[in-house]
Formats: sequence, C-alpha cells, structure tokens
Amino acid sequence: GVFPTDIRDPDGKPLLSWRVAILPYIEETQLYKKFRLTEPWDSPHNIKLLGEMPACYRCPSRQQENPAVMTSYIAVNGRGFFLDPQGKPRTFSDFKDGTSRSIAIVEIPPSMAVEWTKPDPLIGNPDAFLEAASASHAGGLFGAGFADAHVELLPAGDLDKSLFRALLTIGAGDSTTGL
Repeated sequence: GVFPTDIRDPDGKPLLSWRVAILPYIEETQLYKKFRLTEPWDSPHNIKLLGEMPACYRCPSRQQENPAVMTSYIAVNGRGFFLDPQGKPRTFSDFKDGTSRSIAIVEIPPSMAVEWTKPDPLIGNPDAFLEAASASHAGGLFGAGFADAHVELLPAGDLDKSLFRALLTIGAGDSTTGL
C-alpha cells in the first residue's frame, strides 16, 4: 500500500531516484543489486551504472534524441504532489481525489531530460511546467502516468491550467503550487 519514493540517506537527503528503487519490480533485480544504496547517484561507484538504464525509461519515439543515460520520465515532485520532497511515502489513503485523478509521472521534452538514477527536480511552477511539457511531442501532447497505473496522452495546449494543477496534486482538487 506504499508508493515508491527516492532512496534517501538517514538524514532524508535523496541519494537515488525512485527509478532505481523500483528496479526489482520491473525484472531488473540484478541491476538493482549493483547499486550502493547508501551512496548518491553520482558517487564514483553508482555513476558507472548510468549506462545500464532499462529500456522502459526511454521514450520509444525519442531513442535518438536523448543520450542512453537520460530519461524523459519524471515523477511529479513537490509539496502536495505524488513524490513528497521530504521523502514521505504516499499511501492509497493520501489520494483524496483517487489515484485515477492524480498524475504520478510526466513525460518531459528531451531538453529537460535527467540522468535516470538522479532524484527528480521539484516542480515549482505547474503552469510553466505544463508549457514546457507541451514540447514533448508533435501536436503539444505529452504522456502522463497516473497513480492508478493508467497512462494518457494529454493535450497541453488544450488542457486547462487549473485542471492540470488539480491533476498534479494528491489532495481533493486543490491546486498546490509545489513550493
């Protein structure tokens, strides 16, 4: 009943992305075992594993646009969002709108891609984030994975900003800024 979060040190500092944390659940247990979970993503040991990124972390239509160590799939990270910046694991009861109305993962354009083992950045301004995400695919579409595990292509240009802010949050239709 707990959703994944970043791997953190005892003081709560994010070390490795949630993408590393879920490796055993996507048939990548051997890769997971190679990581030193008490070291940051860019430690001398862990940085060597960047080149072993699982294919599911790459957009199939963008294979040539990003280096093989970069992902365009990030968790919605911020206060009131799917990924809590303090590392608090989310449970089903945290989703006041329901998991089918809460975005967990968003596809970003190649210009915003991140190293797949690096913890995701905070989404500070949802309106600016929506505008940036609209460059993900032709026609202003971008992929969004919801907390219930369904995926939708969203039309950024036609998506109401207040609706998008509400979909980003786990609360009851609120529009938390993420800061």
